[in-house]
Amino acid sequence: MTDDLKLDESLEGDEGPQTPAAPSQSRHGKGVGIWFVVGVLATAAAVFYIILDGADDAVFAYTVEQAVEKHAQLDGKTFKVSGKVVPGSIENVPGTLDTTFKIAHGDGTMTIKYDQALPDTFKDHAQVIAEGQLKGDHLMARQIIAKCPSKYEEEGVDPSQVEGTPAY
Repeated sequence: MTDDLKLDESLEGDEGPQTPAAPSQSRHGKGVGIWFVVGVLATAAAVFYIILDGADDAVFAYTVEQAVEKHAQLDGKTFKVSGKVVPGSIENVPGTLDTTFKIAHGDGTMTIKYDQALPDTFKDHAQVIAEGQLKGDHLMARQIIAKCPSKYEEEGVDPSQVEGTPAY
């Protein structure tokens, strides 16, 4: 027993009995908790930024009639609009790809301007979806999709008589 007492006394040293270090003062120091909190906050900020950034990329779709009704709210915004090309409204600027045309659905009519190559299926009465930004009295399109009328021809339906369908 005396040996045990000598062993315990030798551990005490000049500073008195030693106790184990607190968890925050482990061999990594006090900074471990701080770095963990910084990491969690940085991750949360990154996720929050991605969510907010993605919300701006949402593109809503309307029929021409709906877009005309919401004209004031949509001015300057990007959206998709669907309708049929109004016969005789297609105007090409010679020597360029610039094209202006009108699409209609229900009681609404909208002017579309486009400066790229149009799809082969684009023509009078074609069902189209235009994506772009409303600028005053026209939509400056960045993409035009013309639906293929072949599915109507197989069913014996005249494509020019098909009503516009809502944009996807």
